[in-house]
Amino acid sequence: MLDSSDATMQRLADFESLVTEQLEILFTESGWLRFQRDSHGYIKVRYRIGGWKASAAMEGEVVVEGEFADRFCREFGALLKGQQ
Repeated sequence: MLDSSDATMQRLADFESLVTEQLEILFTESGWLRFQRDSHGYIKVRYRIGGWKASAAMEGEVVVEGEFADRFCREFGALLKGQQ
């Protein structure tokens, strides 16, 4: 589960509308997603997934190409709204 508070939704809206270039969303138990947009419109999504009972965590990154960035933000926002 991800933090889908009003503050997080506002930060996502700011990221989507290019007001900010970075966004961090926390998992409710342990971990985070970090989004960073570059000058070409690409979004780098870094993640860290852990758990209260896990002694290890997984980290990595995914790149969303610039032409898909707007759609990615809209669909991710819909996913977060669905959690509320």
